[in-house]
Amino acid sequence: MATFLNPRAMKNAYGEYSTVDVPEGWPAPHLIARKNDELGQKIIDYAKQWKDHPDFPPSPWDTRTGTISLIPPDQPRPETDPVPLYRLKEDAVLGATLYLKGQEVPASSWPVRAFTVEPMNESAERVLSYMSRYAAGRTLPGLPHHAGVLNLPNPATAFGTPQSYGHRGTIGELNPV
Repeated sequence: MATFLNPRAMKNAYGEYSTVDVPEGWPAPHLIARKNDELGQKIIDYAKQWKDHPDFPPSPWDTRTGTISLIPPDQPRPETDPVPLYRLKEDAVLGATLYLKGQEVPASSWPVRAFTVEPMNESAERVLSYMSRYAAGRTLPGLPHHAGVLNLPNPATAFGTPQSYGHRGTIGELNPV
């Protein structure tokens, strides 16, 4: 998911450290952030500060928000997330039920045609935001809402081979390199 520099490796012909992709988990302690990579540096600083905390997360990727999350592990978080609630922009058949345009429908599954629904709660907004950033016509794994919590998979590992996502912008924004 993230790319860092390895100061232990030999420099290339341009005098630069080699890069190391970290598709999941935290960067190794010896890795450093790339120049002007604020989020990469925040990830490293967070790992150094919190690595010994009993609730230290296994990865900076937060499946409940669908973003990089650097919330301290000692801050309380909600136990559950509401089921995504959508308002239909057109008539639709979901399962064996016909729903009319304008009806609000709770759905734990991925919307098949995301452009035909409007989010009515924060869970639905997160699911649609995730789909617009990472789905790009892909079949998404699992359910976005299961057992009372959102589960938005890490795009670097969920779609087969790991993809490289560079850190540019603010926390939570990942742009394909």
